[in-house]
Amino acid sequence: MDQRIKRGGMAAIMASVLGLTAGCSDYPDEGELNTQDVRRNFQIIEITGDVYGVTEDTIEAGQAYIADSDTLDDLPSDIWAAHLADEGIPEFDLQYPNVDGSAVSGVIDRLAEMAQEQEQSVRDRVDEQIAELQANIDHNREVVAESKKNLEAFNEADEVAAAELKTVREKLTKAEKAYNEAFNAPMAEINALLEANGIAKLHPEYGNPLADYYWVDREQGVDGPGCDNRLFDIVVDARKELKKCLIFRKSTNYEAVWDEMRPILLDATVKFEKVAEPLGQKRKFFTAPTGLYAEMEQAEAVYKQARSAAMSKYGQPSQLEYSVKRGERLIEQEQERIESLRADSHIDRLLNQQYLQVDANDRQVIRDYFNSMAADLQSQLEEVSSLELTKDESATFSDIPSGYQGLLVSGEMLLSRGGGRNSGVFTDYVDLTDEAVADADVIEATVSRRGLNHRVRYSSEEDMRNIRVQALLNYLKDMNNG
Repeated sequence: MDQRIKRGGMAAIMASVLGLTAGCSDYPDEGELNTQDVRRNFQIIEITGDVYGVTEDTIEAGQAYIADSDTLDDLPSDIWAAHLADEGIPEFDLQYPNVDGSAVSGVIDRLAEMAQEQEQSVRDRVDEQIAELQANIDHNREVVAESKKNLEAFNEADEVAAAELKTVREKLTKAEKAYNEAFNAPMAEINALLEANGIAKLHPEYGNPLADYYWVDREQGVDGPGCDNRLFDIVVDARKELKKCLIFRKSTNYEAVWDEMRPILLDATVKFEKVAEPLGQKRKFFTAPTGLYAEMEQAEAVYKQARSAAMSKYGQPSQLEYSVKRGERLIEQEQERIESLRADSHIDRLLNQQYLQVDANDRQVIRDYFNSMAADLQSQLEEVSSLELTKDESATFSDIPSGYQGLLVSGEMLLSRGGGRNSGVFTDYVDLTDEAVADADVIEATVSRRGLNHRVRYSSEEDMRNIRVQALLNYLKDMNNG
């Protein structure tokens, strides 16, 4: 039944109950307690107990107890469900007569307030999460902006520093190109000469004369000493052009054309040394670079220094790029997270996971109400007879008045088995409206081994009253459940 709507009155309950309990109102005035199942395993030393009459009013009160128990058990979940459905505070009718339930209405009001507070708490937590994510977004935006700014500044500084290096590199590249062209220039002309005279051409890789020549300085030029011939080498007089005597090694294979090769070699060497001089020499193990190679090395050192200074000031470019990408990725993820947190489906899911809990004070209010109902039920159970042990280890009771709907037979047995003794408490409800009871010679109550409670020895009358009330309630619940 939907607990969030107003419950029906006791008339509806009793219509069902009395329909189930309708039957003959006549029954025997004597009864017996059937202990056969217990005697299979135990010797019964003693049976004590009483028989209580259950009136129609008592059954009605018991059903009201059960109805109120269901209502109060479901109270937190019903109020929470009604709150989520925006239905306001549900109406709850407490059914039990003769007990004031006004204090419970305060519990309902407080649970309704708690529902409001709990929903607001959920929404506040979501807002806090969103605020935290937004703060992260703002921070990451600052990081991204700062990283982009530093990266741009670094690139500008690097571009300025690289411009000079680029200029020197272009000069060096141009000079190296001119050097290579001048170095390879005589090969075609000399090979043509050799081929015309039937001599093997120069080796394309290591036959270039410019790759293997040396000279003797003639600072006085043509006014100084001349250039002496060598036995195996071509000597070229370059005193006028270079103030040198050029000597080309390993030339005996070409001795037949030495005279024709000299002007070719002279012209090529003059041009070669003209372009080789500004290029200079690369750094070697014991010597520093010269010419454009030295200039290039210096430009590279300046560029590295400038780049290092820019990295010290603005940061490593790779790290700056990573910081930008990471920050942008985090911003995107956090924005998506905010959208998901703001979604109604997310809020609904969180709210549906919540539940209300009755606080300690209100639990005591509800407990007091249950205790009052139980006490009233106990007071309605009318003691009508006592149990008397028989020789066959059963028990009898007598003088049962008319007008009852049922009997509660309850008591305690002292049992013996194998030299040891223990006790067990029992209860049994007899439906006096059952036609089989009316047709019998005596009212029969039954106690079974499974129906005995051996765990605790109930010695107080209060304990026994509670047991009787619970037995009645259990019977009524079973009857309601069919």
